[in-house]
Amino acid sequence: MALGFPNSNGGRTTDSALFHALGNAFVGSWISGFRVRQASPVGMNVLIGGENGIPDDLLVRDAMSATFPVSNLSTQPVQASVTTANSANPRIDAVVIYIDTNVAASQAVANNENRTKAVVVPGTPATNPSAPTPSQIKAKIGASNPYEVIAEIRVNAGTTTILDSVITDRRNPATLADGRINRAEMFKNGVIGSDALGNDIVLPRHLNSPSLLAFSADGVSQSVTGNILVQTGWVQFWGNSTKRQPVPVVFPKQFKQVFSMSPTLIGYKTGGKATSISEFNQVIGSGLNIESGVVTNTGTTLNASTTGIFGGAWHGISWVAIGII
Repeated sequence: MALGFPNSNGGRTTDSALFHALGNAFVGSWISGFRVRQASPVGMNVLIGGENGIPDDLLVRDAMSATFPVSNLSTQPVQASVTTANSANPRIDAVVIYIDTNVAASQAVANNENRTKAVVVPGTPATNPSAPTPSQIKAKIGASNPYEVIAEIRVNAGTTTILDSVITDRRNPATLADGRINRAEMFKNGVIGSDALGNDIVLPRHLNSPSLLAFSADGVSQSVTGNILVQTGWVQFWGNSTKRQPVPVVFPKQFKQVFSMSPTLIGYKTGGKATSISEFNQVIGSGLNIESGVVTNTGTTLNASTTGIFGGAWHGISWVAIGII
């Protein structure tokens, strides 16, 4: 039996066990930072990570699936040198972060800083060059050392400077491993299906309002800020043999601002008061109008009017209000 848990009460921990669960939870390697860019002043070297406010975190894996979380724990970038350019042909180099397992771990060195290294592995000059192969990389860093390629550099023939324009990002984002933390059935066309989300997971504050609603006031476009809410409902009134009847509407939730209020007469029913919108199954006919009065953030009073009279029946009105909360 090989059950166990690492790094507890001074017990011995192997590299493969320490972050075994973390490695299985994710595919890919890059978490944050570690951007490769030109040095300042420019020359035959590059800077790696160390940008203000951006943590540098990377998962480096070996052939046995051991996972090594690598971080730049300082605020300074790591500098790596680029080999002198070939005079006749360009080449493509690989920027590599690796774990030097040939260096013994020591309690005297915090966070294994002496075992975590960055290097630029030169490719082979050619008319149409290719990036270094895994064999070339291992020949440079050591055959048993785990590594991650985070960038490639095109080193043009005879160049003496490395600029951002010749650096290609090769960071591989870490994502949840399919079928482990996430489940394949949760996703439909790359998007989490609504049936996989629990209640109250996506709320109005999580939505990007300007991408969902464009608002114009008297022909002038207005910015939309806040959480969009669509409220709807229906009300009914008893016809009292008049041409006009006021009908109060109270919004279920108070708006901060109302953009639109749209009422519609939906028919009438005889007998008792309706308990469902489907009961308004009689057509009112022509000569009718429904309009909102003053719309506030809490509701309005609708005004129903007719060229005839509203007879003794229950008349239904549906309404939709759109605003922000």
